[in-house]
Formats: sequence, C-alpha cells, structure tokens
Amino acid sequence: MGWIAFIFALVAGAAITVQAGSNSQLKQSLHDPIGALVVNYVLGLMCVVLVALIARVPTPAAEKIGSTPWWAWMGGVLGILYVKSASFAYRFTTAHS
Repeated sequence: MGWIAFIFALVAGAAITVQAGSNSQLKQSLHDPIGALVVNYVLGLMCVVLVALIARVPTPAAEKIGSTPWWAWMGGVLGILYVKSASFAYRFTTAHS
C-alpha cells in the first residue's frame, strides 16, 4: 500500500510543477492576472462539482457550515495567494518564451 501513496505523492508533486507553468501561461495569454485566476478557479470549481456529483457526495448540513470556525474558511484565500505567488515567481525562476 505504501507504493500507491508514493505514486500519488509523485503525481501530486508533478501536478504542482505543471500548475505553476500553466497558470503563468494563462496569465500571459489573457494579459490579465485576475482574469486568469477567475478562469482557473471556475474551471476548478466545475471539476470539483462534477466529481462530487459522480461520487454522490452529500451537501453538508447548514448547522455544520455555521459551526465551522472562521479560520477554516481561509483555505480558499490562501489558495488564491499560492496561485498568484507561484505564477509571479515562475516568471523569474524559469527560462520560458
């Protein structure tokens, strides 16, 4: 079972590397960093919703959502910060056209 975890970790590491280049290219193509983030997150949301529908993930109850601590919602904000930072850093750390 450990080798499966290793493969998933390897794929995740490769995906993060590809994601930085992809986000940077999208930003260059659209000539708008915020527009690129919007496209990125809309496509990501569509994929998550599709997977949730296929997997038949139940919608969380309102009381569970309401009882969640405020800091637990920071993942989305930090995700945007990560994507923006990685996209910015990519310009200065790679040789690209």
